[in-house]
Amino acid sequence: MYSYSATQWLCFFYLYCFVGWCFESTYVSIRKHKPVNRGFMRGPYLPLYGSGAIVMLFVSLPFRNSLILTFLAGSIGATILEYVTGVVMEALFKVRYWDYSDQKLNFQGHICLSSSIAWGVLTIFLTRVLHKPVEKLVTAIPEQVLTPCTYLVTVIVAVDFALSVKAALDLRDVLLKLEKAKRDMELLQKRLDVMIAFAEDAIEKKRQERSIRSGELIGIIEERFEKLREVRGKDMLNGELAELRERFVELKSKREQLRTVENGYRKHLLIHNPSMHSERFREALDVLKQSAEEHDKRRGKIRRVTKNTEDMFFSLAGEYLPDSDMDKMKLREKQYPKTFLVCMCGRKVVGVAYGWPRALDAPEDTSFVLDGIAVEEGFQKKGYGTKLLRAFEKNARRYGFSSVSLGSAGGKTEKFYLKNGYIPTEYKVIAEDGTHPVKAFEGIEDYECYERPQEDGFVVMEKRI
Repeated sequence: MYSYSATQWLCFFYLYCFVGWCFESTYVSIRKHKPVNRGFMRGPYLPLYGSGAIVMLFVSLPFRNSLILTFLAGSIGATILEYVTGVVMEALFKVRYWDYSDQKLNFQGHICLSSSIAWGVLTIFLTRVLHKPVEKLVTAIPEQVLTPCTYLVTVIVAVDFALSVKAALDLRDVLLKLEKAKRDMELLQKRLDVMIAFAEDAIEKKRQERSIRSGELIGIIEERFEKLREVRGKDMLNGELAELRERFVELKSKREQLRTVENGYRKHLLIHNPSMHSERFREALDVLKQSAEEHDKRRGKIRRVTKNTEDMFFSLAGEYLPDSDMDKMKLREKQYPKTFLVCMCGRKVVGVAYGWPRALDAPEDTSFVLDGIAVEEGFQKKGYGTKLLRAFEKNARRYGFSSVSLGSAGGKTEKFYLKNGYIPTEYKVIAEDGTHPVKAFEGIEDYECYERPQEDGFVVMEKRI
């Protein structure tokens, strides 16, 4: 029994890594009420389950005829593996990716009785039920097919593992730096307290009875500087106090940089490991988790305008597209609701797009006009404009239209439309009696070489959808 080649053992490892990922991701997704890609690595595999399965098969081999001994061997072997893995990962990365501290009969939070029992039950299920069909599947694959496929998966997993380890080490370094920044700010606060005490004897210092979070600490230090500004006036800018102020600005900026989570692998570790825990770096880890969640929410989701978002839609459109006719927009929104769109980041509207059939204003035109599109400053250059544009085109097509047209006055927005497949067709000038075409473009070169007149005008652009 279990007389397999090295390639077959490796194949079993990857298959059980995948089975473990399916189990964990499904379980966590149900608890979180949303899809969660669980695990240390980004791919669909959990090495702890793969390693655990191999260990279970090995340690239960001498006891395969005894159900009780199979249970005990698997329970002990997998528990040892879980403990060693937990200790090594915490020592290396400074965080725990699982923590049984709140479970009864746990040891150092890395293992517990209920987990060990579960490992034993899984060993019986694995050896008596699951492994038999898996074994048949793997052994039925010809060696000349199995070997290259297994080695290809090995390369993919190795690259993923290396990038995940690097992200975890980077996360550890960020935690250490955030903790150091907090200690430096605490020292700075104490120095300011001493300076205040000397500057004004009437000041009553309030002793902090609890651990202050770094966010609160920034506010406290700001208050100290404000107090010293009142007491010392112009001397605020001189000597040691000026140096402290510069140091505070530097620390605050450094903290903001450290808490920014944009690396994909690092963000994955923080979001998809909800049980990640660290006693020493609890606050810093909480800050990074919150930042990762905020960054995840800022990805931008395109939605139709609803009663809940209507006010934010018209407010943003009025601010960034001041020439828009709000009364006309409200009327058209009732007629063509699918093409009145918002880009949501969490509960905030950060972008808008809207339009209607051009024939409503110009009967001879058969296109669907994009009357306005805008993304709030601070959320630009994140792809939200492109998302809005694509959703608008899709919904215009649903209304039965085959093209979208728009007017662009030049600059970055014109380049944006060109990048998204819009073709310049003509140039129009704006006069008191309306708009008048002055140039029909015969192609992109003609458009690029055209010298625009001094009068206010815009380029008409069109795209087949």
